[in-house]
Amino acid sequence: MTRSGVAWTDEADGRIAALFLEAGLTEVADRIAATVAGFDEGMLAAAAAAMPERPGALATLMDSAIGTIPFRAGLVPPQLLTSAALGRIRGALELIDRELESYLADRDRAHLQNVFGDGMQNLYQVLRHCLGFWRLPRDPAGPVPIRKLRLELGVCDGQDVAAGPALRLLVDGQELLADVSRRRYTAFPAAELLGIASPLLPADPARFVPLYRAAPGSPAGCIAAVIHSWGDRIAWNAFRHFDGDYSPAMQPEPADGWPVGSPRVFDGAQYRAEVRRISLAVARSAGDPPRATP
Repeated sequence: MTRSGVAWTDEADGRIAALFLEAGLTEVADRIAATVAGFDEGMLAAAAAAMPERPGALATLMDSAIGTIPFRAGLVPPQLLTSAALGRIRGALELIDRELESYLADRDRAHLQNVFGDGMQNLYQVLRHCLGFWRLPRDPAGPVPIRKLRLELGVCDGQDVAAGPALRLLVDGQELLADVSRRRYTAFPAAELLGIASPLLPADPARFVPLYRAAPGSPAGCIAAVIHSWGDRIAWNAFRHFDGDYSPAMQPEPADGWPVGSPRVFDGAQYRAEVRRISLAVARSAGDPPRATP
C-alpha cells in the first residue's frame, strides 16, 4: 500500500502480504486509502461533522481499524487465516469502500455516518470473529504463565458409555473446558485422543483439535483449539466453539466457529510425558501391548 494511505507493506511480513493480495484485501484497502487521501478541506470538515461525538473518526478508521489489520493477522495462528475468514474481512472493507464512493458521488453526509457507524462496528466485529480476542506474544521465550497438564480417566456422559473411559483434561488441576462462556462441555472418549498419533500432540502443520464436546442436553457442538509447538513449549491456541457433531479426528473450518477463551501454554517436556503416561496406562488396562507416544 502506498504511503498516502495505510502502509500495510510496512506492517505485514511476506506471508501475510501475499495472503492479503491474493484475497483481494489489499486492493480494497488501497481504494479506501486513495479515497480518503483525496478528501479536500470541505470533505474533511463533513467527515468531522458526520460524527461530532467521535472526534478523529477518520483517523481512527485509517489507523486503528484498517491500518492494524496486518499486525493483528501476524499475531494469530496461520490456521485462522483461511480464505473464508479473509473473505469476510474483505466484505467488511468493501462495505466501507462503497459508502465512501457513494459519498463522493452525491456528497450525502449520511454515507459518512454509515462508514463511521455501522461500517466500522461491522469491521471490528468481523475482525474479532475471524482473528479472535487473545493472542500469544511473538517471542516464545517471553514471560507467559506456564501451565501443568494432567490427564485423568472418567466416565463418558450420555450415549458413549460403551466407548470406554472419558479423558478429562485438567489445566493446573482444573477442568477448564467443562464450562466455557456459559456453555457446558464434556470429555471425549480417551480412545479418540490418545495413542501413537494422539491429536493432543502438536502436528505439522498444526490444526484445530476438538477437545471437549457439548454436554448431554445441549445443542451439538465442541470446543477446539490449535495445538502447536511454541519454542520448547506447547500451546493450546485460538480456542473456538463449533456447532455440530465433531470428533477429535475431524478438523473444523475456523470461520464456522467463534472465539472463546484465552491461550494456554505448557512446558513441552511435562506435556509430552503426561500424554505418554496416560496413553500407556490406557493401553495396559485394555490388554494392548504398550506403544510409546512421541
